[in-house]
Amino acid sequence: MPPEGGIAYADIWNVKIFFLWHAAADPNNHPLFDAMLRARNLEIRVLTLPGVEDRQVRWRLAQPVERRNPATGSRYRIVPGRAVSAASLGHHWYTDLPKHLREFRPDLIHLATGEAAMAVAVEMAAARRVFAPRARLLIHIVQNLLVDYRWPWPLLERWVLRQVDGAVAYSPGAEWLLRRRGFGKRIWVQPFGVDARLFRPRRLPPRRFGLATGVPVIGWVGRIFLGKGLHLLLEASARMKRNHQILVVGDGPRRDAEHARAARLGIAARVRWAGPVSLARIPDCYAAMDVYTHPGVSRPADMPAWKEQFARTLPEAMLTGLPVVGTRSGEIPWVVGDGGIIVPERDPAALARALDRLMGSAALRRQLGGFGRARALEHFTFDAAAAGLVRIWREALANR
Repeated sequence: MPPEGGIAYADIWNVKIFFLWHAAADPNNHPLFDAMLRARNLEIRVLTLPGVEDRQVRWRLAQPVERRNPATGSRYRIVPGRAVSAASLGHHWYTDLPKHLREFRPDLIHLATGEAAMAVAVEMAAARRVFAPRARLLIHIVQNLLVDYRWPWPLLERWVLRQVDGAVAYSPGAEWLLRRRGFGKRIWVQPFGVDARLFRPRRLPPRRFGLATGVPVIGWVGRIFLGKGLHLLLEASARMKRNHQILVVGDGPRRDAEHARAARLGIAARVRWAGPVSLARIPDCYAAMDVYTHPGVSRPADMPAWKEQFARTLPEAMLTGLPVVGTRSGEIPWVVGDGGIIVPERDPAALARALDRLMGSAALRRQLGGFGRARALEHFTFDAAAAGLVRIWREALANR
């Protein structure tokens, strides 16, 4: 397991990495690149959107961000590009991409689009052939559910996958999807992770959230739609035998429906609704919980082309030492590992039994919480992701 303070990288020769990632517009993701600066002689240029509107948050970058580590000679620069259709993560593209490729002359291009059937993936695959033909091209795939695209996207997806030199899968499910698509080149599995500096074991009194003292707290964090399974947690709560209370953090299109569900089930008094919370305050929410639950649902009625791709809240909660109860939806079992209990999807009775088991044993909560924290530190932090990406780049470039 890597040390909590970071990961010591092996030396890397002078390498220029062109990294395209829309979520780099969020300053909360910049520590991923900070961690990369511990590698030697690494220069990274990150092209990102000038602004991203994602449900509840709008990220803006008015000026480029540039940081350097004098001890290693490494640096990165995040540049908001000139994007067309920037509001659409599936159809945006960059008018200044050729300029950046000509100017930067990368050794490797890391295309973190999430899917191959995206306009910017097509653009990058075409631009690499003309403006950076010697650069290796890797595509980073998050998608873990087979989708029937409308024409011409199936043709464009196949063309993009033929152009890349390898792929990075965010999860085993994403690797499976690439193989199902017929991708025969090398695949590495590497998620981006979360910031371990923010999420550490600590306790805060539940009364800060209007909860009773001395009664175990079951927590849920996310966007309120059927895929995140809050409705199943409420149904399970009504079946549970042990005393408990629930802290719900987040907002979404089904907020009013779930408020009504809690009232209809007769459990409204034990549920506290914190609403949307900034990332800076999320650790306080976890600190008031005793158990974290993520009862995800694959192909929910309100989003049938979706199943859980990673769920950042899982490693966040695990890093704070919380045991997790999750379902067999998407990547949840892989992320949780031995840090919790996994139950079938859409089964509130099984969810209730697992939560009752944890409510009745503080020792089991501590044991699973410790396992989960160790797993998250090893696999799901920005430090682990940065070290993994540097290793992947090294291996990809060694095969030129």
